[in-house]
Amino acid sequence: MASQQTQHDLTGLVSFTDTVSDAFRQGVVDTLNAMPVGVIDLLKQEGWKFEFGSRFLEVAPQMADRHPPGRPRGVTYDSVGGMSNPHIKTLYTAENIFQPWEGQWQKNEHAFGDLRHEIGHAIDAALDRPSEKAAFRKAHRADVRAMDDQTLDDFSYYSGTRDTRGPHEAFAETFAAAFGGGCHGTEVAEVMPSAAGVTKRIVENFKANRPPLQGVVKTIGETCDELMHGVTHMLDGWRHKSARQDQTASNDAGAVQEKRQIPGQRM
Repeated sequence: MASQQTQHDLTGLVSFTDTVSDAFRQGVVDTLNAMPVGVIDLLKQEGWKFEFGSRFLEVAPQMADRHPPGRPRGVTYDSVGGMSNPHIKTLYTAENIFQPWEGQWQKNEHAFGDLRHEIGHAIDAALDRPSEKAAFRKAHRADVRAMDDQTLDDFSYYSGTRDTRGPHEAFAETFAAAFGGGCHGTEVAEVMPSAAGVTKRIVENFKANRPPLQGVVKTIGETCDELMHGVTHMLDGWRHKSARQDQTASNDAGAVQEKRQIPGQRM
């Protein structure tokens, strides 16, 4: 018998406009229920809000006069499927998007992937940016170094290493891939296996009800212990070196003294 999907308490987290379809509403609920309860609870505790509408500017009218980054001139946020704003802790996802090339509206076929991706951004913000910590940045750089020129071009939105945008986007998309796929399905996780491995450990921690960053980001205590171990190791090395130098000096002094005592020995 098939197991019944967990029903999370989404009260205070999710809101819909009256214009969305029942199918979209149910798809959102199903997508969120597929997440570990720890993900939902953390975002609720952090004060996040998820707002869903028929189109983007319906739920985020304040973005009407702004231009979406990386989009051609003339494109508005109504051509964007989803966005998260960590400053106001709000996530938006639209059921429909405007296609400027065709001049018409169409269903957002990636709406639930967009939602998973934006949840990845929200989790990254809620956990104090693991995407910027050593483990993920190291994995991200390793993946980027392994890419050929065509792959780098195809996934340039995720592969940048000069600032935090590339790691931020890669974290969100690989997090989404662990639950079925993000804006680009599971493609980013496939070309960035090391980065995906880090986010997978975070997801597994959520599923096992462990601290999300266990084994991923060192705690203050672990960092202090590591520093103390390093200092102790350095001091031990200095002591051993000093002892060897003292022994060498003692041996040299003994050799000189012995040499002086040999009759007829020229100095």
